[in-house]
Amino acid sequence: FSFFARVSVGRTNQPASASSHFISLYLPENRSIMTKLNRFVSSSRRKSRKRHFNAPSHIRRKMMSSPLSKDLRQKYNVRSMPIRKDDEVQVVRGHHKSQQVGKVVQVYRKKFLVHIERIQREKANGASVPVGIHPSKV
Repeated sequence: FSFFARVSVGRTNQPASASSHFISLYLPENRSIMTKLNRFVSSSRRKSRKRHFNAPSHIRRKMMSSPLSKDLRQKYNVRSMPIRKDDEVQVVRGHHKSQQVGKVVQVYRKKFLVHIERIQREKANGASVPVGIHPSKV
């Protein structure tokens, strides 16, 4: 009773002593080997990061989506939506995690951050500045 099937990859016309050229992969029996579904979409980490950080503003808007609360998820039948100014949000991760609801003051697309009212920190000179929070954490 085995959960895994063995797949060997390598040259077959070599003698048995040269078995070091073989690579053994253990895959679950119920899974087939996945191939790329769309050859026009890259899997490269480098290209993904480049497209993420060089994205224009209209694409950053979609990337800066926030998950909805459970009742809103049921109501609108959608898991997340692009965040915008005047949305009411609650920080669910990080140092500023709280139960209180705050209003989005600014959506800073250039830095992939949102500023929320009453979430600020004090600078060395005494001035208070808003703390940027990633939209996926609200």
